[in-house]
Amino acid sequence: MQSLPERVVAFVSEQLAVRADRISMATTIFGDLHTDGDDGVELLEAFGKEFSVDMSGCDPSRYFGPEECVPWAPIYWIVLAFSKGSPEECARLQSISIADLVSAAERGRWAAG
Repeated sequence: MQSLPERVVAFVSEQLAVRADRISMATTIFGDLHTDGDDGVELLEAFGKEFSVDMSGCDPSRYFGPEECVPWAPIYWIVLAFSKGSPEECARLQSISIADLVSAAERGRWAAG
């Protein structure tokens, strides 16, 4: 039987089509796995259902950017690419690591961080 961290890694791996050996507890959803917009929102919704986590305290806009494509988006992403700091810091978003997902699954609720 898999441990909870192994189950969370397997879940994220399957949901995002990323090899599990590329995922560690420190891996971030936005910065490392490049998941944003509706894909990030859908991942969190599926995570909540899969692990019976109350996600009512979760505001996805804190962790992921908007899905819509605006004309200046390519310029924005070029600026971010050359900015210092983590991708989340550059995009002014909070990060979600695999360890954060494991903690939420252990608690049974999302804790704003």
